[in-house]
Amino acid sequence: MNPRYDLATRPEGAAFHSGVAELTRLDGRAALRVALTEEMTRRDVPGTGCVDLPTFIALPIWFEDGSIEVDVLSRLDEGAPDSGEPLAGLAYRMGSDRDQFEAVQVRPLNGTPRNPPSARARRAAQYFAYPEWPFDRLCPDEPSWSGGDVVSDSWTRLTVYIDGTRLTALVDDVEVLVIPVAKAATLRGDLGLFVDVGTEAHFANLRITPA
Repeated sequence: MNPRYDLATRPEGAAFHSGVAELTRLDGRAALRVALTEEMTRRDVPGTGCVDLPTFIALPIWFEDGSIEVDVLSRLDEGAPDSGEPLAGLAYRMGSDRDQFEAVQVRPLNGTPRNPPSARARRAAQYFAYPEWPFDRLCPDEPSWSGGDVVSDSWTRLTVYIDGTRLTALVDDVEVLVIPVAKAATLRGDLGLFVDVGTEAHFANLRITPA
């Protein structure tokens, strides 16, 4: 079984958690635009910890192990703070009450090569597990981010392979992140299209291959 969703139509049964979605066309392709609600955006105050939260469009697609692929284009939303990053990606293994999930995001501002290189250079993908393991707890002592070249406002193919507690992520078919033992317990749950604060993201061509 290889379910594919072009996201040219809103997936039936999708549930919105702190986000809004609309169908759109971008660069000639149909896509689903996802951004935070105005209420959640107003909570984005530096230092308040309003990151790595259940800010996603949940899809009624049960998943435990296998691969997930999606095309994603992310950009800073209008009014995003100067410190913002256009983080977007996949959430998976959601609890029934959305009280737990894991996520892998692409970080375009970090993946863009810089001359001279900044501290953000080549950190193009990151992982976190809600609620116990946000990114700032994992980094830098855990292998929660890795390299790659991603450009903001450009389409990127994100592929995530999950086998029990092992996670491998690819950006445009290049391996950028390997976590041998993820922090969350293995769970069968829904998938989601994830956006973080200050982000507007477009998603297309979602494909799920169960193990």
